[in-house]
Amino acid sequence: MSDWEKIYNEKKFEIITQKPSVIISRYREIFNNKDKILDIGCGNGRNSVFLASLGCIVDAFDVADLDWYSLVLSDIKDNILFTKNNVNTFDFKKDNYDKIILARVIQYLDEKELLKLFENINFSLKE
Repeated sequence: MSDWEKIYNEKKFEIITQKPSVIISRYREIFNNKDKILDIGCGNGRNSVFLASLGCIVDAFDVADLDWYSLVLSDIKDNILFTKNNVNTFDFKKDNYDKIILARVIQYLDEKELLKLFENINFSLKE
């Protein structure tokens, strides 16, 4: 179990809202139906669920094994693929995503991990 997963499981950090983050709500018009989105460090899935409700296809991962995914309504769940993963082991694929969101993740990475993550993001974003 990772340190982050332990912190999450011990409820030392918790996102209690189900509303999407302010920035995702504010810029909702840039997310189009059928956009392929990667939600890195998806937490309780609030942004993934919101984007799926807009018709986006969302790949979401978090280092913690979260229960939220089992609670997602079936009509939205078809648009979300959740995996337990982290930024160091996720299989980034070339030109695979229209947009990538990253909320509350980068502050937990060291410089080497951060540089590699940005390299992987650039690699995975469509032109």
